[in-house]
Amino acid sequence: MPPTPESSQPDFDEVRRKADEFARQAYPDVFARFERLRSGLDVNLPIVSAIIEREHQGEKEILVQTRWKPDRDPLYSGTLEIPAGGMHVYENVYDAVKREVLEETGLRVTSFYPDIRTKTYAPKDDDCFAFVPFCCQQQLKGGLPRVGFVFVCQVEDAEPVPQHKEVRDIRWMKVSELRRILEETPEKIFTLQLGVSAATRNCM
Repeated sequence: MPPTPESSQPDFDEVRRKADEFARQAYPDVFARFERLRSGLDVNLPIVSAIIEREHQGEKEILVQTRWKPDRDPLYSGTLEIPAGGMHVYENVYDAVKREVLEETGLRVTSFYPDIRTKTYAPKDDDCFAFVPFCCQQQLKGGLPRVGFVFVCQVEDAEPVPQHKEVRDIRWMKVSELRRILEETPEKIFTLQLGVSAATRNCM
């Protein structure tokens, strides 16, 4: 039997995408668990997020970006978010924030608020320390089972530049504009970051 011409080979990525989309809509709870198992993840996923702020022309602004993962995360792609990402094994939480901000925006973190942390204790060569983030967040249903630590940061005086294809349209947004979006069209914000946006609004 002659081989099937390459042009008629099925696009397996497209087949999988359509199958995932059907399962996500028809069986959302089952699909969420399947996604965790498929990724080898059946425990909560630790992440860090950065509220990057600056004063500009007498107004406080927050650095925001558009989440863009149409294949991996179509439900949330196109929503507004702040820089965030997973933590590496044994990675210091502050180093994780610096790394994620640099990877997504090209900017270097210069300070944290609050910057409350203990020294590192290692009585059995088992480095441990305590810290206080600005707030914490958790996803209780749907998507990935994320648990996060959120920090308020300042960065170097430079313009942000998207560093990879999962991030688009990085820009500074006035806190007043963020409040308006939160109140009028909250669906435009990545659900995991809605609580963070509310906490930011209440504190600024």
